[in-house]
Parts: sequence; C-alpha cells; structure tokens
Amino acid sequence: LGEPIDEKGKIKDLAESSAINKVSMSPLERGVIDERFSTGVKAIDSMLTAGKGQKVGIFAGSGVGKSTLMGMIVKGCEAQIKVVALIGERGREIPEFIHYNLNNNLENTIIVAATSDESALMRKYGAFTAMAIAEFFRDKGHDVLLMMDSVTRFAMAQREIGLSTGEPPVSRGYPPSVFALLPQLMERAGNNAKGSITAFFTVLVDGDDMNDPIADQSRSILDGHIVLTRELTEQGFYPPINLLKSASRVMDKVVNDEHYN
Repeated sequence: LGEPIDEKGKIKDLAESSAINKVSMSPLERGVIDERFSTGVKAIDSMLTAGKGQKVGIFAGSGVGKSTLMGMIVKGCEAQIKVVALIGERGREIPEFIHYNLNNNLENTIIVAATSDESALMRKYGAFTAMAIAEFFRDKGHDVLLMMDSVTRFAMAQREIGLSTGEPPVSRGYPPSVFALLPQLMERAGNNAKGSITAFFTVLVDGDDMNDPIADQSRSILDGHIVLTRELTEQGFYPPINLLKSASRVMDKVVNDEHYN
C-alpha cells in the first residue's frame, strides 16, 4: 500500500496522492507504439522486439525460469524507472532479487511486495499499487518498466475473494470477476503524450497447459507473449524461450525492414 518495509524510515510525503483503483486512459489518448524498447536480452531484442508502451506476457510452468528471465530484463533494460511487483511469491525471492538482480542498487527501482502469506486483499491491491506508481512516473515524462510476478497469483487472490462473497466458480474454480479484473489492471499500461509504461507480466501456466484459463485470457489482452518451455530448460538453454510459440504483436512497427527480414 506504499508503506516502506525496509525500516529506513517514512517515504517522503508527496503533495499529491493518487487512487490505486482507477480506469485506464481513453483509447484516443494512447500513443502509437513505434519506438523499440531494449530489454538487454538478445533473444527478445532480436526475434521478439518490444516497443515502448507494449504489454508482454512471460508464460511458463513452475520452475522453468520466469523469475530468472524477469531479473535479466530488469538488469539489462533501458528504462529510466523500474517498478517490480512481486505478488503472491515466496518471501525468499525478494532479498535475493535485490541482491542478485539489482546488485543491491535500488536507485531507480521500486519494489512492491505482497508475499504468498499476505491476505488475498493485500495481494490484489499490491498489483494495483504497483501500476499506480508506474503511472505516476509515466505522467512525469519517464519511460517506465513495470514487471509483475505473477498474474496467476493475482488471479488466485481474486478467486479467494470472489468465492468468499458467493460468486459461482465458472472455469477451473475461477469466478467471473477474475476475468473482468485482468483487463482492468493490464490495460492501464501503455504510452501517452508524456511517457510510457512497458509492462512484462509473468503467467504461471498450470500443468504446462498453455490453454489454462488465466493464460488464455491474459494472452488475449496482451500485445505479445514469450513462451518458456520445460524441454529447453532441461537441455540447459537459458532463457528457455520457444521462439516459434512466442510472438510480439508490435515487432513489425518498431524494427527496420533489414532487421525484420
């Protein structure tokens, strides 16, 4: 909720405040995605080139390497401000992420953490808080990277809330509110006349089934998907990106003809 957990004192009060839950910008306020965003990961920059303001999903089963790839992107990308939302993940990952992926340097990085032992409401609002922080810096004119790990834990939090309020489970136990909530979060990323939010959302694919309801719904909202496969991990390829199963929907708009060919 924006409260510091590093015991370094209160974060300086700002003169303005912002709602955590708000509607995304009007479609006509959005800029066209025509500028490339360098992630520093060669497989992505060459074959699945991202654009500033793009929303990309990283899809993989458990233990395949989503968090590792996420760390590589945070470490190597060109964004001025980085917002990392660790939602419903293990508490151990947070100090490790700061130490190994950020070299203990949080100069331009904000981490929003709601670990798996937090309440479902805190996990849900952690994701919206991270998006509100990213929007704040975008509207100041920055190019912002938003990394969220993971959409699935966020959806599971809303599933708990929905089922407890009496909603019917409609798809693998997920109530209808989960499928309404995903676009409310994801559509807030993008670029406008001031700056951009380039967002990477990790999606835990249940049982390596790419047609799992959350994976399927996320893929339909996002502007690209990076699929990591267990077969490549077992062969020692890192990052284990299956290029033929992956796609960037804006690549042809952000690279030149020579690169595209």
